[in-house]
Amino acid sequence: MAGRDGADAHRRRRGAAKWAVMLSLALALARARASDVTHTGFLTDLLCWDMVNAIDGANMLTAPEEHTVHCMVDIQECVDSGFGVLELPPGETEYTLKYKLDQTGNRGALTLLRATSKRSNVIVTVAGRADGDVLRDARVMEPASGVIPVSNAGDFRRRPESILVAHVVCMLASWGCLLPWGVALARRTRGVRPIGAWFVLHLRLQTYGWGLQMAGMCLGVLFCERYTAHFARSHAGFGVIVVGLGFVQPLNSIFRPHPEPKTRARLAWEWIHKVTGYMALGFSIVAIVTGIQLISAFSYSDATFNASVAGACVGVVPPLVFLAVGHLPAVQALTAVAFRVLGVRGTLAQPFKVQPHADA
Repeated sequence: MAGRDGADAHRRRRGAAKWAVMLSLALALARARASDVTHTGFLTDLLCWDMVNAIDGANMLTAPEEHTVHCMVDIQECVDSGFGVLELPPGETEYTLKYKLDQTGNRGALTLLRATSKRSNVIVTVAGRADGDVLRDARVMEPASGVIPVSNAGDFRRRPESILVAHVVCMLASWGCLLPWGVALARRTRGVRPIGAWFVLHLRLQTYGWGLQMAGMCLGVLFCERYTAHFARSHAGFGVIVVGLGFVQPLNSIFRPHPEPKTRARLAWEWIHKVTGYMALGFSIVAIVTGIQLISAFSYSDATFNASVAGACVGVVPPLVFLAVGHLPAVQALTAVAFRVLGVRGTLAQPFKVQPHADA
């Protein structure tokens, strides 16, 4: 009897060991099928993805960057549908759903959405185990660069938003043209006849440029509110410095002491006015370069990038060249001719009621 009980126990142990081996093999096969992957792309809720034209009006196939955080977070049906990450296949112009997220990923996506300062254009990096079209145990993070890698972006180029176009135009017109010319003329044409014409042009150029820079700043803030985050890139920081320095220049000029006699207060004012002006000009060039880099990084169309580069070169290079060579006699003579052709003494002086012989 004891021998029979021992044999039964041995068979049970062998059976348990067999099932343990089979279970281990099954788990190993499951892990083999679910490989570890990392992917960066636009985040979407599955309800709006299935609708194609999302609840907030975004076309999820062609413009998922317009899908708003409000839609994904505040509409319960969107939250309940779960989340996924998109990709743009190479050579295609419409996005596809790369992965659906499991419960872990959905919780991570919702946490990120509630914490972000973005209004739309939500790009995430997800890492987990790919099981078909489902990403399991997914970690949802903000991408290190804030943009979609080229390998995931295909050949598609984004159409520039109208707010972005207006921002670029205002800033290139102000700090990419008018304000640099105002600085260059003030530096190099004080002795060009008619005496005082430089001040009339300087005042007009700086006034128009000041207004355009303020409009451009407002448009930039609005763009960040809708499509990205504030101060997420160095371009925004340089832009704030430039606009801040430019903003105080007309306020500074209101309190300028009389040019004669040259008091210490006048000399101090001239030094501050010139140094801050040159600083603003230097930072503006950095801001323009970093802004153009962002146009490329965010996969905007080649036409948008090329137009921005051309506008910057046409606007910025001539006043910088004039600043370098404007003191030469031949250039001074040509400048005097240009002043006469423009009629600086009459037409440009009238709006500001500044006499042509006035000094700064």
